[in-house]
Amino acid sequence: MLGILYPIVMGFIYVGKIFFSGFYWLIRDILKVMSTNEMKRAGVKINAKNSNPWDLRIFNEKFYQRLAAEQTLGLGEMYMEGWWECDSVDGYFTKIIRAELYRTLNRDPWHKLFHYLQFRVFNLQTTARSWEVAEKHYNLGNDLFKSFLDSSMNYSCGYWRDAKNLEEAQHHKMELIGKKLKLEPGMRILDIGCGWG
Repeated sequence: MLGILYPIVMGFIYVGKIFFSGFYWLIRDILKVMSTNEMKRAGVKINAKNSNPWDLRIFNEKFYQRLAAEQTLGLGEMYMEGWWECDSVDGYFTKIIRAELYRTLNRDPWHKLFHYLQFRVFNLQTTARSWEVAEKHYNLGNDLFKSFLDSSMNYSCGYWRDAKNLEEAQHHKMELIGKKLKLEPGMRILDIGCGWG
């Protein structure tokens, strides 16, 4: 039964997302005004000349449509794709969390229905299956991971700006993290899940 219902429901969700994408395109100017006003309520300005570190610089005008369509997940994805930036991402998220803007983003009933169907009702990932997948993945031994990781066995994405190889990308990432955390010689950190262990 699941084999029959799953593609039907996923098709329904896909068509629904296309419909709403078109709808959001039609009301894009309204979405821009609404988003700007909500951000302003949180104390965040968009593309302002006299900006604070937490104010947004938006580089893609489709930001507002995508924010309406993909909500909080889309906000993070757009940051990673370079659609927006700010000087203080932590300051920005502090502002929007304190103003509870995530509640505004996540109140669309259709989005809630799509999310519920996709990730609750028809989620093929079970606890038992995730354990099985993790066991297969992590019990492969170090030889496999040595074949594609750098010498530090850093198992997360590197920072590739100006890097010529994986080793440099991983080194740049660790330097960038250290700068952002304002680490100084003699300080100690606990690395959980960022590297090989």
